[in-house]
Amino acid sequence: MIIKKIPKMQLVVCKGDPYDLGYQYGQQAAGKIRGSIAFYTDYFAKESKLTWEECQKTAMKWLPFLHEHWGLLVTEMRGMFMVDL
Repeated sequence: MIIKKIPKMQLVVCKGDPYDLGYQYGQQAAGKIRGSIAFYTDYFAKESKLTWEECQKTAMKWLPFLHEHWGLLVTEMRGMFMVDL
């Protein structure tokens, strides 16, 4: 039997309103967030031939819809990205 070591999940503890939750999460998981951004920057460049800036511009078109349907989540994401990533 082959047993693979499963990496531990990072525990992130946050308190407060949605903005504060996002900010605290961003502080505690900044390295993982940077890693995800680097991965998707490369992935989208290869798969869609779009720069990361072009992907962000396209994504921003969805912001009104997301804010209307999941406003608290958008607020949390705003807090997360106020951290210096």
